[in-house]
Amino acid sequence: MQFGTITLINIAPDFGYKITKRYSAGIGLRYMYFADKRYTPPFEINIYGASVFNRFIVTDFLFLHGEYEVLNGPWDYRFARRFNLNNVWVGGGLRQGSDNVSFNIMALWNLNDEGYLPNPQIRMGISIGL
Repeated sequence: MQFGTITLINIAPDFGYKITKRYSAGIGLRYMYFADKRYTPPFEINIYGASVFNRFIVTDFLFLHGEYEVLNGPWDYRFARRFNLNNVWVGGGLRQGSDNVSFNIMALWNLNDEGYLPNPQIRMGISIGL
């Protein structure tokens, strides 16, 4: 999160299921808010979306990640028209912790790069097994 002249809020929870000891799959929800007060009127956008993902643990600390994501937003600010972006993210990451709780950091590349999102994307999070 970032607040001030430029505000960015990104909420992206993922819910997964451990299918085997090394393989998990799940879904994710996405909400992003961006505002830039340097302009008159202020520039603001809301982006919504969802994803499905697969993750394979290669070693105790290394994993592979693949994800299909759909985001809906006003990507062309000149026309304020909302449309969907279909993204296919692939990459991997590092994890530290136990089987039930771990800290993750990963780098993902968008195979459908249309220039609207940064590539690569760096994500960090905490996984909690219930």
